[in-house]
Amino acid sequence: VAGWVHVRTGGRDMLVSSSENRGSVVLDFDFPHVTGLTGAAVIAAANNSDPLLPDRVWTASTIDRALVSLRLDVTRLTTGRSALFVEEVLSEFPLQTRAHTVEAPPAVGERHARVSPGADAVLGIAGAVAMEVACDGVRYCFPSVISSLERSELECGAFPPWPAPRGVGNMGDAACQDVSYAVGVAAIDNTLLLSSSPAMALDGSLTFAAAAFENGVADLDVTLSDSAGAFSPPRSVTLLVLPVNQPPRFTPETVITGQDLPGIQQLIFARNVSAGAKSEDSEQKLTFEFTFTQPRLFSAAPYAGPNLTVATLPSGEKVGYIRFASSSDAIGTSVFQATLVDSGPEGEQLGDDRRSETLEFQVVVNKRNLKPTFTLVSDTLTVPENARGQPYSLSEHLLATDVSAANLGQELTFRLDSVSTLSGIFQVDKAAAFEEFALTIAPTALGQELRVSFTARENLNGRFNLTISLSDNGGLDFFGEDRTIKSFTLIITPASSLPLFDITTPLTITEAKLPNTRRAVPLAIRILSGLTEDELGEHMTFIATVDTPADAVLFAEPPRFEIACGAASFPDCDVTMLAVPAPNR
Repeated sequence: VAGWVHVRTGGRDMLVSSSENRGSVVLDFDFPHVTGLTGAAVIAAANNSDPLLPDRVWTASTIDRALVSLRLDVTRLTTGRSALFVEEVLSEFPLQTRAHTVEAPPAVGERHARVSPGADAVLGIAGAVAMEVACDGVRYCFPSVISSLERSELECGAFPPWPAPRGVGNMGDAACQDVSYAVGVAAIDNTLLLSSSPAMALDGSLTFAAAAFENGVADLDVTLSDSAGAFSPPRSVTLLVLPVNQPPRFTPETVITGQDLPGIQQLIFARNVSAGAKSEDSEQKLTFEFTFTQPRLFSAAPYAGPNLTVATLPSGEKVGYIRFASSSDAIGTSVFQATLVDSGPEGEQLGDDRRSETLEFQVVVNKRNLKPTFTLVSDTLTVPENARGQPYSLSEHLLATDVSAANLGQELTFRLDSVSTLSGIFQVDKAAAFEEFALTIAPTALGQELRVSFTARENLNGRFNLTISLSDNGGLDFFGEDRTIKSFTLIITPASSLPLFDITTPLTITEAKLPNTRRAVPLAIRILSGLTEDELGEHMTFIATVDTPADAVLFAEPPRFEIACGAASFPDCDVTMLAVPAPNR
């Protein structure tokens, strides 16, 4: 037998050989009933003979997933009978190892159904598309199966050497070539999607790492290359990373407050609040669930209602608020266990973690300073004007009673905060309203009272609002209060203010010799001040009086005065006395 050729025609596998003494031999290769041959897909044979060994034929069966060595017995070639005998069956299933390259041939006489230790499992016989058998021309042949796997890439499976006739021809490289995949990103809609480059192993498994909280689509090009430098056409793979609901998160912090604060307190207890991924923050609603200890610290139980638990600060940070009212008679620490819950979807594909880790924070209620108190005796205090030239003394009044500190042992201080005009022509402030002003706390049998003593500015009148405050030295820690402010009305009733003048030299009038002699005598008088602001519409004149009845006989009628002031007004005034002296006096 010179050699064999595998021919597939009419859906049947045939082996055609030629020999020097028998001519051509055609064997119809159809043994589905023989173990190892069911689904025979590819056949290969040595194309030369060796007188020492019978010819061999190898077949790879896709159903039995076996490589079968068949021995040809030329002495039994008869029409209608098989001359091929199964010599060895090498199955894919029981073998646990395989090798891409085969070590040196084993010693003569050993069976050759073994493979190199440590190699990976036999793959690919089910997809056999071709077979090569290379013989070394001395003793061994090396069958190799080339398969097309389900993913359409080619896998070359090398098997251990088999005895072969001496002098067989070369049918190709007996060792399979090394192959590897190259994966490139052809297009991507999110540049942050992948945190490492994708890769593909020889078994067709694709590995990649998607960045945390990122999703999108990437088109990949996959190319298979061998160690001889050949490349397959690129195949496209679409990688779709779907968004999943990420668990929400937050950072808790301790809340410090004071006892007996007025109203409902709204304080931050959580920072860096997030629905999970950045895209979820604008889409999902967040609520806090929590439990707490020490309920006696609160006069209204803490709660977190919709749209009240999470808010966005001007900086863009989302924070969590807790609302409560502190008790008036308890201090201490309440421990909270809080969980953040989002409104995201649930499911195996979309994520099912809508709850954050349960975290602990504390609400600490401290003793705080309470503001001092006092009671005004009246909302209005009325005093007369400190009019020029009129008698006036320091005004002293009882202003408030029940002056006390909320916390014993504290020092109390009153002060005048502000003065403003309610009505009248005088616009004043605290500095311009009084020549002196004092607020004094005085003890009494019933407690402490506040007395006020002051001297109003000269010629000041009208209605004024006075604001006073009572402060203690307890401080403002833990939302403390150390000051009480109240206002009252001060009414200063108007009084007539007298102008001032000075006679610089005595006045001399000569005796009248005739009756009804009228004299106009300039007076050396300097007017020091004129009318006050609220009396500018009034008339100013001088009135002369005689000190004693004996002096009255000096004048036939009471003297009169004329006042003429220049543009500069006081003291630029001329005063003239009009007098009628009695004759001969």
